[in-house]
Amino acid sequence: MTLKMMTNCKRCSQRIQEDEAAYICSEECTYCKSCATVLKHSCSTCGGEIVQRPRPKITTTKAGSSGGWSAYGMLPY
Repeated sequence: MTLKMMTNCKRCSQRIQEDEAAYICSEECTYCKSCATVLKHSCSTCGGEIVQRPRPKITTTKAGSSGGWSAYGMLPY
């Protein structure tokens, strides 16, 4: 099961960037850091614990790489 990586805080609607800390409950309600603190890490919807959401892997391309496919045509480089 994959997490729904919501991009806005459920309480204040602030946009949460990919590299920014976000907090979720077991129902996957998403909160920004300041709202999670104000709510004392207790979800206002389900009452569950709010914990820090894992951050998605941020991919970067190598310097000088065109980001295409390898010479074998199957493996990205």
